[in-house]
Amino acid sequence: MFKIKQKYEDFDGHEREEDLYFNFTEPQLRSFLDKNPSFSEKNLANLIATKDPLMMLEALQTLIIAAYGEKSEDGKVFKKNTEITENFACSAAFAQLMDDIMYKGDLDTVKDFMVNIFPAKFASTIAGEIAKAEANPELIEKVTGEVVG
Repeated sequence: MFKIKQKYEDFDGHEREEDLYFNFTEPQLRSFLDKNPSFSEKNLANLIATKDPLMMLEALQTLIIAAYGEKSEDGKVFKKNTEITENFACSAAFAQLMDDIMYKGDLDTVKDFMVNIFPAKFASTIAGEIAKAEANPELIEKVTGEVVG
């Protein structure tokens, strides 16, 4: 699970701060990958390693929205449903988060997010693929399959 303390201005102009939670369980991840095959470990690693914010934007938006949920106070439940997802995707908090990650953050912020929202095994594989791609930039492939560099 990944927690972000997000500051933003709501649609009424009030400054707010809230904790946002992101996570995929193993079954949620399998379902997500079945519906989105371009989000394989290698493709995600290549996407990060290209260091191209515009290429990352759409993928990151998809991941953020899919991983978002509401954690119960006792920590036993992490709830995701259509209403929660739609409300978050339309919120000022989401808009500010995207701006912070993509344009004010750095690549390490994107890497941290991508690695920490996934189950440990998948996250470990992504981290390894990122290290390989960064060590060999001539081998980085865009999600389209084109070789970069």
